[in-house]
Amino acid sequence: RAQAKAEGANVLRLRGNRLFKAKRYEEALGKYMESLKEKPYVVATLGNVAVAHLKRREWRDAQEFCDRALFLDPDNVKAHSR
Repeated sequence: RAQAKAEGANVLRLRGNRLFKAKRYEEALGKYMESLKEKPYVVATLGNVAVAHLKRREWRDAQEFCDRALFLDPDNVKAHSR
């Protein structure tokens, strides 16, 4: 069950990545959030949410998700730079 959740979360994150690359930021954000519902403590997904918020000029939301990523991984370079 846990393995299936992890795989499902990863599939959703990858779909979000494809949407993000196509500059469909709102849809990408939706996939990333779905992924976090499956596995809420994945630093890479938290970072993806942050950058999607940045692209949408949602500064406070971006900061929130960077902070969450840094809480889990204080040395995360991407979260520090965003």
